[in-house]
Amino acid sequence: MIQFKLLPHNKILVVRFLTSEDYVTPQDLLDEAQSIQVQMIEQNPAQVVFVGESCFWHKNIRIECFQSLHECMNWSKQWRGFLKFLKESSIPCYAFIQTACDSIGLELALACRFRIATSDTFLSCQDVRHGHLPVGGLLFRLISLIGLEHSLQLLLRGEELTSYEAKQLGLIHEISQWSFDDRDMALPSFSRKIPKYRFFLEDLPWARGMMFRFWRKEILARFRGHFRSPLKLLEIIERGWFKGGETRAQLEIEAFSQLVFSTQTHILEHIHSKLRSFFKVAPVSRRRILFLGVDSETLELMSLFSPYHSLCLYEESHKKIDSFFNEFESRLVFECLQNRPDYKNFDLVFKRLPEQGIVFECLSNQELTAFKMRFFSPLKVRKIVEIYQSESNVGILLSLFTGLGKFPLTIKGDDSVCHSPVIRMALSLHDEALLMVQEGHTLESILNAFRDLGMRPSVFELWKESSTDQMNAYKTKIFARYPDRFVKNIGKKSPVSRERFALRLLKESLHLLAEGLVKDPLTIDLMMIYGLGYPRYQGGLLYQVDYEGPELWLKKMEELEVIEGERFAPPDFFRKIAQTKGRIYDYTIL
Repeated sequence: MIQFKLLPHNKILVVRFLTSEDYVTPQDLLDEAQSIQVQMIEQNPAQVVFVGESCFWHKNIRIECFQSLHECMNWSKQWRGFLKFLKESSIPCYAFIQTACDSIGLELALACRFRIATSDTFLSCQDVRHGHLPVGGLLFRLISLIGLEHSLQLLLRGEELTSYEAKQLGLIHEISQWSFDDRDMALPSFSRKIPKYRFFLEDLPWARGMMFRFWRKEILARFRGHFRSPLKLLEIIERGWFKGGETRAQLEIEAFSQLVFSTQTHILEHIHSKLRSFFKVAPVSRRRILFLGVDSETLELMSLFSPYHSLCLYEESHKKIDSFFNEFESRLVFECLQNRPDYKNFDLVFKRLPEQGIVFECLSNQELTAFKMRFFSPLKVRKIVEIYQSESNVGILLSLFTGLGKFPLTIKGDDSVCHSPVIRMALSLHDEALLMVQEGHTLESILNAFRDLGMRPSVFELWKESSTDQMNAYKTKIFARYPDRFVKNIGKKSPVSRERFALRLLKESLHLLAEGLVKDPLTIDLMMIYGLGYPRYQGGLLYQVDYEGPELWLKKMEELEVIEGERFAPPDFFRKIAQTKGRIYDYTIL
């Protein structure tokens, strides 16, 4: 929904986007674009200002609405035509960006002549990670503004630019916390400065060729040729570098339309739509949080909360505080309490339980029970937080960590390592790799099989986040609890393949689902992506199994069961799903 308002005293047309949705249908977007174009022609304002809620600037297209390739290409041409109208219009257009700017919002913002953002704004382009390309001319528009090197980092790596970084590169003209007021507005005129280093060496064919070779090598090493959109983006840039605007537009439209109708893009859109709905929560109010005891993990957790909440630390040994404080002094603000505090004066109280790994006990004033939660190192990188819940409500913790960009996973069990999905699934991969070593396979072939699965870290590096003694203790507990899952047939061996890793991961996922530790298959898929580094472009292993057919994966498990033994034996409920041609995503715990 769009609201138009023409300010009579200075003839400024205010275009206000009123929306609370993260996705928009292609036809609705074209209707909004057409209404804006009509108003600009009829009203003939002196200036146009685009203002919208934060969710508008990172809005995405519902690609499943496209019914045919012809319809997709026709929509692309009309959307590009509207952006070209804004860019070439004699009426200055201003974009006031709030919080996040991505995808369609970024295309609209770059089509405007001037861009103003708040200090907490960040810009990104996630289209490639979604499996398709930007279609509104964003690709070559970015290159013309910030150069090839910065554009490829933004497009291929999905990097986020803060408002200050964007201003330095020239994407944003002004950073302001000024609140928009229709009654008293005076829009400034900015000089369009171009950084001197922007086009350094990029017009030289040999330098540009080296850059393309570097990125192509990195993409192939990372995705092993399974992810199409990054390679397609490089191809479009190379083919369209010396071409005119019309040829570039045709190349982008054809590539976008082809990728939209690919299987990979639909899988990616499935997982991203679920993530959007999960992280769409109300803002968390500032809370007063107390931390008991001090160690490196506690201070690292405090650094996550520091910008948004009021922190206090109580430690009886002041020497211990001084020994850890120097490392975090520059980026951590907290109050050090001298006397033993009263818990009633704090919203949340965290206490580290070092004998159980990176596990914290949390007490909330709104809850009657203390909750335990497990983090994974490094805390700022690993988004998974396992919360071991009882019958009480853990809503305050879910909203707290979701607001920090974490994925809180509620576990229906105690804090035992046997109830940690991330550790159990990582252990299944680690155990399979060690068995391959015992079978006499080379380390290089094992790592290549693991990379073919699409996972970035080495399988042997999954355990580096904790000490070897602690990991061995975890193994002993899990092996004793589930002996049938780690049985090896002596004297038999199968070739090294990505299927062995995938099937071990699948079986452990099915056990987690059957035991009721995780509420649904989607949660397990998100846990794989955020906890284990499973490739996002495959949408999660369980979704991939449903897409390809459970009967196909059942056959693979039965073939490996004959060779490798019980650790590949499919669970009974999975046999039933495959025999009835059902879906894992339809499975529920009765």
